[in-house]
Amino acid sequence: MADLSLTHEPFPTSLCLGVTMEGEQVRLSDDDNLKHLVVLGRSGCGKTSFLLGLLYQQIQRGGGYIFIDGKVSRKTIDQVYFLSKLAMRESLFRIFNPSDQMITHTYNPLIRAVQNIDKLNVAETFIKLLDPIPEGSLAQHYQTLTLNLLHRVVKVFHTIGKAATIRDLLEVLSHMDVVYPILAEEIKDAHMMRDLVEYHKYFQKEVLKAREEKFEGLDAKINSLLASKATKALCSPGSDIDFYNVIHKSQNIYIGLPMDRDPSIAAGLGRLILTDIRFAISELLSRTNSKPNPPFLIVLDEFGSYATPDFSVVFEKSREANIIVVGAIQSLSNLTDGHKMLSRDFAERILGNANKIFMSLESTQTAMEAERYWGEEITRKQS
Repeated sequence: MADLSLTHEPFPTSLCLGVTMEGEQVRLSDDDNLKHLVVLGRSGCGKTSFLLGLLYQQIQRGGGYIFIDGKVSRKTIDQVYFLSKLAMRESLFRIFNPSDQMITHTYNPLIRAVQNIDKLNVAETFIKLLDPIPEGSLAQHYQTLTLNLLHRVVKVFHTIGKAATIRDLLEVLSHMDVVYPILAEEIKDAHMMRDLVEYHKYFQKEVLKAREEKFEGLDAKINSLLASKATKALCSPGSDIDFYNVIHKSQNIYIGLPMDRDPSIAAGLGRLILTDIRFAISELLSRTNSKPNPPFLIVLDEFGSYATPDFSVVFEKSREANIIVVGAIQSLSNLTDGHKMLSRDFAERILGNANKIFMSLESTQTAMEAERYWGEEITRKQS
């Protein structure tokens, strides 16, 4: 009897970037030391379509991804979900879209404060809600004091052992005189009470002395988040999204940042998420048996809108954790924006650790970078 069983060709383990004029596939090898990607091209040139192609290949080969979308198009959301459904992996699909409470999963970075995780990381994640400031400035001094306060608040949440939300954080930051007796009632252990007393002393010494100068920035940012549509997604005591588990379990995550509607809020939230991802990768590196296989994919569309200077370390170190990062920008100026504390050095650290794809360019500086990258060819024409 003839063998009627279907034979399927195994899906390639590397990502296809395109096809040459001769019809040969150009693949991004997982063994390539420079396996990260930076895609440069003006708006409307097809960057998002190219990124969706990478996501589909990643899903088909059984890999996980985080896709941060700076435009939040419902069409893109439907396309990304359809790709997971097409590969029968919709059970691993999560969406964080704070501008649409009907379809979003919950994300609570404070959930890690009650876990056995480095509490300093949680505090440093939340400080990213504030706009970047120059090193050595007076504003940096105030931001350091705010970070110290956050460290103490997170320690208190960890001591209590109950899940806290961003709304709880705002109350503890703003109304310690009211919150202190409530927290003291929660903490029965005298040894654990030390964290709360330490925080109360710091609050009395630093916060009340110059409240309006030092801490109103973080309060304002949190208030803006709570006043936006992001409240439901961010204020759940639980969390559907944990970036360590996302990478470790190869989940598929879509994150929408409403840059066009609330650019300041979206940029702060984007910096917070990037920092949380960075700490998740650090945790992954500390565990020898946690590297994803196939390599995990992090896609950052409109990366320049929410980039943070210390994220360059992810481009430098994440390949050790088996993670590929793809950043899409419109021009090189997106990586050197001084208002966001980005610099030419930051751009060099990103570009120096990535392959580059130049699409349709309108920026002269970016075109010159492409020329320098690919080289020049002298041609002569005779009429």
